[in-house]
This record gives sequence, structure tokens and C-alpha cells, in this order.
Amino acid sequence: MFRCMLVLCASIVTGALANFEAQAACTASDFPNNVYVLPAGFKPQTTSGYQSPLTTAVSIRSSTGYRNYLLALIDAFNLAGRVAPFFQDHLCGLTAIFVTLDQCSNQVDCRENYSWGYRENPDQVGASGPFNRYIAISQGLLTNTPTLSNYYNALLDPLLGTGRAVASYSAANS
Repeated sequence: MFRCMLVLCASIVTGALANFEAQAACTASDFPNNVYVLPAGFKPQTTSGYQSPLTTAVSIRSSTGYRNYLLALIDAFNLAGRVAPFFQDHLCGLTAIFVTLDQCSNQVDCRENYSWGYRENPDQVGASGPFNRYIAISQGLLTNTPTLSNYYNALLDPLLGTGRAVASYSAANS
């Protein structure tokens, strides 16, 4: 379970830390207030026609069907507090965290096509802002969590090519 939570934290680190300033701390009981479920098909638009993801999202707290996703995110949030408290502050500083309901075909697809992070810009919301910050994680990363070694190997594949004999990670204690 610990490895799964590490993988989950690593999956959302990219979006959460990119140019985000730390905000006031929140607790595990406050954290779910900014977690939402986003219907399949939402893609952040960077040009005209922008629509905030909050207009179609549903609070994860108000929907019992997504309790497992919420529990996984709370576990990751609590783990972040033990390992890297600054990361918890960054998560608390986000406007919203979304679980996307798109069906991805594998871990790479989930990570690269259905998980994202962005900050609104003046072209989207006007020069005066506010410039909200969001991250989204695919439901596939919450339900089909790979081992840490498989996650690292998936990161290495695009760099070194699949079927590599040069470097790979093996499972712990093996």
C-alpha cells in the first residue's frame, strides 16, 4: 500500500509543483473540499472558448460513488505530510484537484493524456484574474496503481526504448 501511495504522489507532483506558490496549510479534513470528479471528455482549452472545469465538475464529497478515489487521495495527502510537508501546502494552494473519468488504456495513457495541471491565464479569464490553478489525475491511476518499480520503468521506456537491457528497476526485496 505504501508503494501505491508513493506512486500516486509521484503522479500528481508534476502538476502541483510547476510554478505554484505554497499557500496556507490545510488538514486532511479540509483537503477534500477542493476535490472534484470531472466528467469524461473535458480537455482544458488554452484559447477562445475556455470554460472552467469547475462548471462541469461534481464535488467528490457529495457523491458516494467515488469514495474510493477520495480515500486514495486523502491517503496520498497524509503520506505527503509525513514525507514532504511542503507538498501538502502546494496541494492546499490549488483551486481544485480533479479525478477525470476518461477511460485510459494503460498507465502511460492515463498519465500523459488524462492527467494534467494548469493555471488559468489572462487570455482565458481576463487580465484581472483570478488565475485559478488546477490538477487532474485519471481514475485509472487511482484504481490500477502500478508498483513503484513498474512506474519507474514506464518513465524510463520513452527515454531508453522498450526492451532495454541497459537499465530497469526491479521490485523491492527481489
